[in-house]
Amino acid sequence: MQLPLIPDGSTQVNNTLFVHRDNDTCYYFFWNEPIFSHAENDQKSFRMITASLVALGTCKQVEIIEAFGVTKSSVARSVIKYRDHGPQSFFKTRKGHGGTVLTDKVKAKAQELLNLGFDKQEVAKSLNIKYGTVRKAISQGRLSVNPQVVKMTASSKSERSEKDSFTGMGMACTRQEERVPPLWGFCPVEQLQSLRPA
Repeated sequence: MQLPLIPDGSTQVNNTLFVHRDNDTCYYFFWNEPIFSHAENDQKSFRMITASLVALGTCKQVEIIEAFGVTKSSVARSVIKYRDHGPQSFFKTRKGHGGTVLTDKVKAKAQELLNLGFDKQEVAKSLNIKYGTVRKAISQGRLSVNPQVVKMTASSKSERSEKDSFTGMGMACTRQEERVPPLWGFCPVEQLQSLRPA
């Protein structure tokens, strides 16, 4: 029969398992035998080894929770992950959701539209991206909205005709604020069609 020799300052998980920290490294001992080690800030290795110890019956979930001050749900998730997918699952690179939608080019175009007074929905529709992408970029500060910019709206054909009749000039000389943005590609297709001369 062996007696566990536990160094001072070690964390005792139960009567046979303890963890000793030394020089930013955590060493796991079962009785007197070292069984695993990892860097102190290596959370993936910590979750893997503690899950494996529970899954193999070396200790109980509650002992891990009390010894390390971690949550019950995090330990339970790690144990399920270990049992279902094995130790390698803790070190797999998470799959992304495809390429970045808001590239530098798209972001620059979106910012120009916002500067012209288009709202988030109009920007998203014009650039064929999701409304949530624009909203999230604004909330994260990657895009900005100037509240002092007057919202740009397209006028109806009758409103334009009435306005033209008062100026005494041709239609190409009036409503620059409505006619110039489409030339630079800053206008959705629906607005572009409504701005065409009769």
